[in-house]
Amino acid sequence: MPNVSGFDVLKRFENREFEVVFVTAYDEYAIEAFKQNAIGYILKPVDAEDFIKTVTTALIRIKEKQLANTDALLEKANGIEQPTKDFAVPYHGDYKVLSQNDVIYCKADGSYCVVKTATQKFVVSKNLKHIMEALPDWNFIKVNRSYVINPLHIEKFSKKNGGEIHMSDDTLVSVSKKIKDEVFSFLSDRFNIF
Repeated sequence: MPNVSGFDVLKRFENREFEVVFVTAYDEYAIEAFKQNAIGYILKPVDAEDFIKTVTTALIRIKEKQLANTDALLEKANGIEQPTKDFAVPYHGDYKVLSQNDVIYCKADGSYCVVKTATQKFVVSKNLKHIMEALPDWNFIKVNRSYVINPLHIEKFSKKNGGEIHMSDDTLVSVSKKIKDEVFSFLSDRFNIF
């Protein structure tokens, strides 16, 4: 660009509502580009694979922001606060951000934890206790030594067979005898039982 740099252009936008990718022949400006929150810095000659990966990442971020803004507006209009999206799990070398609504349950698996959503399972290299300590504002309930469940995904529950909870993904979770009264007291408060 004659007489102006990409950084000069960015300075003209106080509140950026877009993602930035630098495509340039100069590698010495990469650090400054990332300080400006650029999502990518592609050197010429452009490698097609790098270009596609960077643009795909940018498009995903744009879509996520649009969805988050739409959800926030709808929930604000309905007087509902949006749950904090503060849970990121390893996913193909990156991290996948999950909201409280996404997670059906967390299940202990030795020193690991399986985080289950409607469509995927994620294995996290932290134990169940650590996961729950990191999410104190998520109203999950511990129903036995291995499972912490999301009440938003309970399909049905029963006191039969010592206590069972049927989740939205068809998982049947048994309730520990030690905490059965506490769990069913919570469920009675959570749901209007007729």
